[in-house]
Amino acid sequence: MKVPKGWSIEPLENICSIFDAQRIPLNNEDRQKRLLGKKPEELYPYYGSTGQVGYVDDFIFNGEYLLIGEDGAPFLENKDKAYIVNGKFWVNNHAHILKAKYSNQYLCYFLNQFDYRKYVTGATRLKLTQAALRSIPVLIPENVETQTQIAQILDKSTALIAKRKAQIAELDKLVQSVFLEMFGDPITNPKKWDVRKLSDIATYFNGLTYKPDQVSESGVVVLRSSNIQNSELCFKDTVKVSCPIKEKLWVKNNDILMCSRNGSANLVGKVALIENVEEKMTFGAFMMIIRSQFYQYLMVYFQTNAFRQQIKTGATTTINQITGAMLDRIELPIPSQELLNHFSKWTTKIHAQKTLLQKSLAELEIQHQALMQRAFNGQLVG
Repeated sequence: MKVPKGWSIEPLENICSIFDAQRIPLNNEDRQKRLLGKKPEELYPYYGSTGQVGYVDDFIFNGEYLLIGEDGAPFLENKDKAYIVNGKFWVNNHAHILKAKYSNQYLCYFLNQFDYRKYVTGATRLKLTQAALRSIPVLIPENVETQTQIAQILDKSTALIAKRKAQIAELDKLVQSVFLEMFGDPITNPKKWDVRKLSDIATYFNGLTYKPDQVSESGVVVLRSSNIQNSELCFKDTVKVSCPIKEKLWVKNNDILMCSRNGSANLVGKVALIENVEEKMTFGAFMMIIRSQFYQYLMVYFQTNAFRQQIKTGATTTINQITGAMLDRIELPIPSQELLNHFSKWTTKIHAQKTLLQKSLAELEIQHQALMQRAFNGQLVG
């Protein structure tokens, strides 16, 4: 690691305090009991490895701190591993709690671009031990004002990205709102549309099972859960395989790709519409394709609370997998073809707007990565 003039490399433990000893673990059952009868103003944020995971009726910390995952964080992905919290809050034992001697913001940006490959352990759920955390070599300007200036420049870039993401989210909300206004709640069916089984209007099936030794740089793209981002296909993280593939497992335009099983329950049920396929692709065994002439209607329906209510089992709202049998049980209203056509034309226009915003977002993220690289090469601030 090249050290710019006026900079130094310090073990992380030398430039911050670590407050892991003050963590108090709470299991979900205990936390839910503590929430009973409490008013919203009596509750405090409860944080985990990658962000807020709920609320609790008390707090351990008060002030600005830097949290970074101990386990369960995306250490080997191009995603944030550290984040800053402020105020009164509680932290579970899946996150380390830090306070930088000078700038939490600078340290947060550094930790989010750091290469953790030599510092995490575990095969499936990666873990950053406190010992490994303490030993992380932090490249840091000796001038505190330089740290602040770097953080401020990166803050502006981050704010632009957040604004673009918010604009995309607003379009998604608009589509949901218009869906309910035009068609009504799919559960109560206030407009008295004909009700049909999902299995009568769509076919659906899981994807390809392949072996690790069949992964090949020159093979066929296998769509996985990581290829669904914000209800759109994303090809930043692709896997290719070379193996026999049945004809029905080739994806087609207007197929709906759904994550049907994942270790992270919040990813189960995520969908993306497959459009403008320019090369042959298949999809993995933990994914599902839904194929229907009503694809635009179903694409929005699958993102409604009504869909999740229809497939959930028992009292819990957590859905760990979606099976064909679960989809077979779904009955939903099917509006008139005239109204469906109107909705289809409208969503096509909204989708075009969203595509432009997502293109802009991708450009902003590339620019941000370039700023990060310059920042930690000592080239961003003179």
